[in-house]
Amino acid sequence: MSLDINKEKTLALSSASQFDIINFSIQAAEENGFLNSFIFERALYCFAAIVLNDDRKEEISSLVASGVIEAWEKLVEDGTMDELAANYADALEELCTNAER
Repeated sequence: MSLDINKEKTLALSSASQFDIINFSIQAAEENGFLNSFIFERALYCFAAIVLNDDRKEEISSLVASGVIEAWEKLVEDGTMDELAANYADALEELCTNAER
């Protein structure tokens, strides 16, 4: 395994941000000692939305605090997730790859 340092420099999510997003997602998806992968996948995107939408950080944080699934559904409905997918595809792909490891 090797890290592509040049790619790291260009990603919208820093290593520290990716670590935090993955860590918070694990915590949100943990149920009785097991990781709920359905919630985990959506939590990754919800927490990434907080980091990548600085102007809406408080609003999205509040949604996520109410529950990942509820936040996910609202962010899909209002187009936030479409915007993330369109504007940050490389960063989300890297985040998901790192989360799978």
